[in-house]
Amino acid sequence: MLILLWLSGGCAKNPPTAVRDMKHRVTPVRTVEVQAVAMPRRTIQPATVRALYHTQLRPRIAGYVGEIDADIGQVVEAGAVLAVIEVPEMDEQRRILLAELASAQARRRRYEAEVELAGAELRSATARLAQAESEAEKANAALAAAEAEFQRTRDLVQRRSLEPRLLDEVRLRRDAALAEQEAAKSTVASAQAAVGVAEARVAVAQSELDAAQAAIEVAQRTLAELETRMAYREIKAPFRGVITERQVELGQLVAAEGSPLFTIAAIDRVRVQVPIPEADVGWVGVGQSMELRFPAFPAEQVWNVAVTRTSTALDEQTRTMIVEAEFENTDRKLLPGMFGVATITSAQAAEVAALPARALRFTEAGEAYVYAVADGDTVRRMPVTTGQDTGHLIEILAGIEVGTLVVDAHLERFEEGQPIRLVD
Repeated sequence: MLILLWLSGGCAKNPPTAVRDMKHRVTPVRTVEVQAVAMPRRTIQPATVRALYHTQLRPRIAGYVGEIDADIGQVVEAGAVLAVIEVPEMDEQRRILLAELASAQARRRRYEAEVELAGAELRSATARLAQAESEAEKANAALAAAEAEFQRTRDLVQRRSLEPRLLDEVRLRRDAALAEQEAAKSTVASAQAAVGVAEARVAVAQSELDAAQAAIEVAQRTLAELETRMAYREIKAPFRGVITERQVELGQLVAAEGSPLFTIAAIDRVRVQVPIPEADVGWVGVGQSMELRFPAFPAEQVWNVAVTRTSTALDEQTRTMIVEAEFENTDRKLLPGMFGVATITSAQAAEVAALPARALRFTEAGEAYVYAVADGDTVRRMPVTTGQDTGHLIEILAGIEVGTLVVDAHLERFEEGQPIRLVD
């Protein structure tokens, strides 16, 4: 029993001694220095393929679908008719408007004839007025001559150079000329009145013609408006593209501004959208090179494109900025909605702190840290913030400075303050 007690007591003292030996054991390690290296800025982000244009086609008028000329997967040209909506009441309304237009045009022709006739009457009355005025001038001249002869004859009779009977004859001629003058004045007044009547008839006929012309314009505009609405019976492709959805059946009753009938996408040229984190937006811009890879294609197949545009604003929810690359897709290999990976690389390298990838360690939560050499012979565990990874080097954004020595690749997990010995 004494022997057993001695053995058990000896065994109980060994483990603490072994732990103390492990804690104070000096571990030989190789080290690596945090270096400043020229590293091109690079960001790897998810990418999504979008159609260059993508739109849903909705009906503008209500009616029954009488014809369907397109289906999903079909490539259609701009302006191609995809479906036709039947609206019989519009056809009837168009016939009514055409009849009203024809009636208005007939009235215009009649009033054009009346204007022409009234114009002819005005020209005739004007000619008669001119003739009457000419006759009046002649009568005035004749009266003036008769009056002069009468005055001269009266003077001669008063001086007894002529017989009195001659004065009576001259007076008769003067009175006749005066009567002719009065008759000419009456003729002129009558002709002027006739001209006034003719002018009034021209004005009335012209007014009627203008009203007929206005009625024609109203009918034409009403007809044009109806024909514009009738054109909406045809659902047309707004651009060359592929029908990606068809949501209409033959004979279906559709409502104006109702549910979409077709969805069309232009994919001969596509845009790829990539969300860029806030930390990288400062160096990503138009013209930046971009490599695209897609799980749907072999890993070695790469699309080398350039950034075409940026949104120039960050989404407040995700703190990312959308950049787009627009390029040809004539073989239609890339389809809207495809997921890919975009690698954007800066054209200029920047000097950054970096470590070999083997010198970094990660917690179960994915947090990076290194074993830094403290006082030349102990270990200090230091969390770090990493940046881009070239496959060999990892950028160190924060946590340690350039020139710091850290433990290189090692199988052992060190404790804070554990002694080490540096080896070459």
